[in-house]
Amino acid sequence: MNRQHRAFTLVELLLGAFLASVLGMIMLTWGGEFLRVFNRSSVWLLAHERGQRVLAFFETKVLHTGLGLSACRGEEACWRAFAQKAGPPVLRPLTVYQEKNYQEKKLGLMDPAEEKNGVFSGTALALLYGRPSGLVVKRTGGSPVNPGGGVEFSLLSDDTAADIAEAGFQVGYMKNLTNWCALPLAGMPFYIDSASGRRLFLSLASTVNAPVDIPPVNELYLLRYEQFRIVNEKLYFRRLEAAWSPYYPREEGVLALWVEWRPGIRVLDLWVLTTGGPAPLGGSVRPSEWPEGAPWHNDFTQHTLCVSRASWRLENV
Repeated sequence: MNRQHRAFTLVELLLGAFLASVLGMIMLTWGGEFLRVFNRSSVWLLAHERGQRVLAFFETKVLHTGLGLSACRGEEACWRAFAQKAGPPVLRPLTVYQEKNYQEKKLGLMDPAEEKNGVFSGTALALLYGRPSGLVVKRTGGSPVNPGGGVEFSLLSDDTAADIAEAGFQVGYMKNLTNWCALPLAGMPFYIDSASGRRLFLSLASTVNAPVDIPPVNELYLLRYEQFRIVNEKLYFRRLEAAWSPYYPREEGVLALWVEWRPGIRVLDLWVLTTGGPAPLGGSVRPSEWPEGAPWHNDFTQHTLCVSRASWRLENV
């Protein structure tokens, strides 16, 4: 009887060990799969976050494109307002570019995109946008102002020169964009001739086609002209002042941009292709959300990909 009991116990032990090993193998398999799913999710979430940050970076600039320049819409009117001749560098409220050397992933030549069926499409973008400065001025000179003429203002604060500099403006250098301001109620840019005490003198470019009416009270708007492109999986931007600044990196893990501008309905669509890291399980396929005409490289398949998109209606262009 004791022998039978000992044999039965040994069988139980062997069966228990077998079941424990099977259960351990199942748990290891499930644990490995869980880790793979978790890693895939984490990498995709990083790609998604990068795309959302890029869209947020663009949004205010896009929505403020042409802000304060309502009286000089159109390419010719815009460059005349800034005393520019036709030909580069010409300020436009919005320019879409096609890059000639995009496949080489380096800073190459960019040409303004040509319109096809009412759409300008490309891989890079430049925006001329306005920002409120917080400085309010009262007109003391006459109105309207003729092309090449000027008007005097008094600043509604204590120290014009200090406030002008602190707000980001420069004085007395017409070829520097930071020397210009927009008067949104007039809808035109003016350059700052001089600032002394509470007095401010603004001038209108001589190339403007017609006199401009100046309302009694205005806020000065800062003007910025910036260009955006992708190089070596990073979003870069640069700013035009007296000359173009160097390119500065803004966001890593950005593989490509695709821009479509429809001036007939004033709608700008922007797609961003981002990566969160290497693709697991042998690679990715081209996302269905990525536009057909947008750039695509075979090595994109080595990344975990996310496509982010935004669409804006530009009221000031």
